[in-house]
Amino acid sequence: MADVTAEYEELLRVAGTVEAGSAGIGDERARLLAAARDLGGRWTGAAQRAFGGAHGAWDGEMAHLEQVLAAAADAVRTSSAAYRRADEAVARAWSL
Repeated sequence: MADVTAEYEELLRVAGTVEAGSAGIGDERARLLAAARDLGGRWTGAAQRAFGGAHGAWDGEMAHLEQVLAAAADAVRTSSAAYRRADEAVARAWSL
């Protein structure tokens, strides 16, 4: 069972890594949003609209990626918990 334990602990490590990546994307989005506001304010007319549209599309995609990564981390964490419960149930069954 030690190998199995290592496997679901590895799943938890993977979930933590994915979660950290999601948080990093959120931090970078916030930093870039502040920089984009300053930059976008320097332009007028069509240039400002083009920049705003491109940045808005990019930010929307990054927000979606952040949500997907958070959901993936949750799914991996849930999978790890189910794996552990199944492993414990098998161990109990073998000990009877």
